[in-house]
Parts: sequence; C-alpha cells; structure tokens
Amino acid sequence: MAGHLQDKITVKSKVLPLDGRNFWHGRATDCQASTQSGTSFRSMTSPIEKVARCLYSLALSAGMLQQLILPLKAEPAELTQADKEVAGDFSSPFSIPFDGAPKGSVEIQVSINGEGPFNFLLDTGAERTVVYEEIAQKLRLPLSESGIKPLIVNGAGKNIVQIRRKAQVKKLEIGKASLKNVDLYILPVSSHSFSSTLSRIDGILGNDLLQRSVFQIDYESQKITFFQSRDCTQAVDPVGMPIFFLDKRKPSISAEIDGIPAQLEIDTGSFLSLELYPFFVETQNLLARYPRKIEQKVEGVNGIEIEQMVRAQKLKFGNIEVSKPLIYLATQGKKDTSSRSISGNIGNAVLSRFSVTFDYQCQRMSFVKNNSFDKPFNYVDLQLKFQLPKGVVTYAPLESPAGQAGIRVGDKITAIDGVPLGELGPKELYQKSRKPPGETLLITIERKNIQKDIQILLENAL
Repeated sequence: MAGHLQDKITVKSKVLPLDGRNFWHGRATDCQASTQSGTSFRSMTSPIEKVARCLYSLALSAGMLQQLILPLKAEPAELTQADKEVAGDFSSPFSIPFDGAPKGSVEIQVSINGEGPFNFLLDTGAERTVVYEEIAQKLRLPLSESGIKPLIVNGAGKNIVQIRRKAQVKKLEIGKASLKNVDLYILPVSSHSFSSTLSRIDGILGNDLLQRSVFQIDYESQKITFFQSRDCTQAVDPVGMPIFFLDKRKPSISAEIDGIPAQLEIDTGSFLSLELYPFFVETQNLLARYPRKIEQKVEGVNGIEIEQMVRAQKLKFGNIEVSKPLIYLATQGKKDTSSRSISGNIGNAVLSRFSVTFDYQCQRMSFVKNNSFDKPFNYVDLQLKFQLPKGVVTYAPLESPAGQAGIRVGDKITAIDGVPLGELGPKELYQKSRKPPGETLLITIERKNIQKDIQILLENAL
C-alpha cells in the first residue's frame, strides 16, 4: 500500500485528555491520502482499520517506524469468582508517587483495613497479591486454608515456597482507589530487606488487582497513574504493541535477543535488565554463544541463586531496539519447572528507560522512551565486601580492582568519597558503588591504626 502513496498525506489529530475511554492519546481521528488509484481511506468501513492503515502508510512513507503492530481483537483477561467479588474500582484517574529504590524497584504505599501505610512491591510478574506473614499477624487478619489450591511462588531463588493460606480484608487502599473484600495471600516468610531493593517490603501487589485498571509507570518522574479500564474498540494506539498472558495473568511480549526469537514476561518486580530461564539458555546454547560472563548472586523471595551475567548486542521488541543490555542467564533453580513457552523476563533496568503503560483489558502495552533510554548498561564491580556498621573488609581478592588498588581483608573502611561510613545508608552505599565508568571512588581505610586514602578508577567489568 505504501508504494501507491503520493507525496501529499493529510493527517488530522488531537491530543485527548487522559481517561479510561481515550487513554491512548495522540491518535489520529481523521486521515485521508491521495493515491494513484484515487482510493481514499474514508471508503473503509472500519474506523479502526482506516486509522491504523493510514498511520502505517504514513510511517513507512516518512521512514519514521520500522514496524507498526496493529491492534488485536483480544478477549479480556479472565477474572476468577473471587476477583469478581472485589468491590471498588479505579473509576477516577489519579497518580501516586513511588519509591524507586536504587536498583529500580517500584514500591508504593498501601493501607489495609485503615492501617499502614505498608510498603508494597508493584510486581507484574506476580499472579496474586500477597502480604508477608508477620504483617498478617500484626493486623490480626483471619487466615483460612479452605478453598485455596497451594500456589508455588516462582520468584528469584532456588528454594520452593508455597502459599497455602489467605485472608480476606475488608478494605485495601491504593491512592484514591478503595477496594473491598480483597483476598490477600499469605507469604510464609518474614518481611525483610532485600539486597535487590535495599528497603523493607511488606507485600506484593500482583496482577489479580492490577488487571482491574489501566496504569502507567513513569519511571523518570517516579509516578504511577491509574485509569479506568476502557472500551477496546474505541482507541487505536500507534506506538503500542500487543501482549499475551502467561497463566492468563502475567503480561508477556514477543521479542528478539541478538536475532533469537523469545517470549518475555514484563516483570516490574525484577531489578534486572533481562533474565533468561534455564530451558531457553540450554536450547539456545547461550553459555557458549556468550563466552565472556560474570557469575552473579540473584536474590528473591525464594532465596539466592547463581546466574551468569553476559552482554548482548541488541534486544528488540516492536519497533524498539535496546542497545547492549546486560543479560542474566539462569542455569539452575526452580525456573526449570516454569512454562517452556516463556523464555525469560524483562525487568526494571530496561523498563526504567520508558514510560510504560499496561492495559490488561485490551491486551496492549505502550513504551515511550524517556531521557534514560540511551544510557549505557554499565556494570562496575570492585569485588569488595565489608561488614556494616564497622566497615571491616571480608572480601577483596588480590586480582580484583579493590585488591589491585591495595585494599586487603581485615582493613577497616572509615569513609567513602570523604563521607564517614556511619553516615551512609544502604541506598547511598549502593549509589556510590554504581558510579559510572571513568569516574573515581575514594575509599579511606584504616590499617594498624594508620589511615590511608585509596583512589580507584572505575571501569566496566563486562
């Protein structure tokens, strides 16, 4: 069709207010083009087809897009009977801030039965909304095992964690949304601080509640906006792409990793850039394909597992290409039992380069690049470990950057970049350790009652 277009194409468009009916702003509301055959897009009977084809032809003729994915005729994600009994909705659009921990997790404040706030991780990789057992005990929630099929938690880590109890809470509040009769599943582990988030997590907001709304995560402004679900037949999204659902709940997309087709979950609960599961790693022979790798410990609800970090050349989904992302290759753990139709997941280290919109009802997502999109995926590893709060060094191999700079096991770190160690919290320490390559890190150590400043030039480890 693009070959028949002449130079003149007229597009009339307007930006519509953000609400549940016309969330996908910037759509073309009228479009016509002169062709050699004299055919006008106005002659098409379907308004959606007319606008979509016009946008497609315009994009090709202007060289603006490599690919435009047309809307799907998708069935809404199914609600269980328990989901249908939840009262309340997201009928009035509202925005709430979120705490973007240094590693990029999306943490929001939630109230339960009027108490709180509690710190919940917004996790599109979680099927159900859960609360940690000690929080349930603190709130004296009535726990029940009847009518619940044991759920296997499929988070990071190699341990098997099962959920066998739940509690129905009278009211759960997220910003202006007040939901009633909500089932919270009880995670049988203690609430604690993960090294992946560096903050205390009290619960996880999963897809059983997230699917009730259209929501946009603006990583740059650290803001989440919730909208009412819309009529899928009334909007065309020229920058979006279709999603499908693993287990009817987890949003997933089709992608390519260095030309290899992959089906990837969108996981806002992961701080990684891209994680690939054992079956996919093995069948695609990825350990041999990427010989240069660094062993990493990845922590999650299920404990700790060892993965291999490598650097790919390109991650592509829709018309978006992400350059040289870091990839974590899982080779062990409970992910061996996960669905083999899913290759892995895209986490916040990639997602944070966009403003991302999720529309479960219409099975579409939108990715709009922000100012972080072109930033390189750096990984600086001093291979230095020390105890807090005293700062005693417990790990600094001689061949490591820290060891080569002169730091030894038993040294006491007293300051970093001139700031006393006691004045640096976990988040500040993480930010110091993740300064970009080319910068220097000044570490003050004490050895045999003598203080010494050691300056380390930071370099990419991969």
